[in-house]
Amino acid sequence: MNWLMDTLDGMERPSCLCHIDANVDNFLMLESGEVKLLDWEYAGMCDPAMDISMCAIYSYYGEEEMEKLFCLYLQREPEKEELFALYANAALGGFLWSLWAVYKSVLGDEFGEYTIIMYRYAKKYYRKLRKL
Repeated sequence: MNWLMDTLDGMERPSCLCHIDANVDNFLMLESGEVKLLDWEYAGMCDPAMDISMCAIYSYYGEEEMEKLFCLYLQREPEKEELFALYANAALGGFLWSLWAVYKSVLGDEFGEYTIIMYRYAKKYYRKLRKL
């Protein structure tokens, strides 16, 4: 994971305010058609690919779905560096949330398969990027 973070740090990627917890439970759909994004406790300045990666792993997306979501966000095909950022953030996010779930389990909260699913994202995309 350090290698992924170091590689991302060395890239000249944009940075903006990211939610980092963009999952379905944090979207409030109003009758007016407006959408509000709630629960900003994990927000920070990051690569905008972070929110796409987080949304994809929360939705248990595979690579094809993740890349389709990214194309919709970008409104074009992603470049090689952008795909690296997408998958690196998915790996780092999977690692973060698997550790978070382990910590929460020590406090008595259980997340079932979520912990291992997030860990598998970390492992899968780390290995994918190391092969490039």
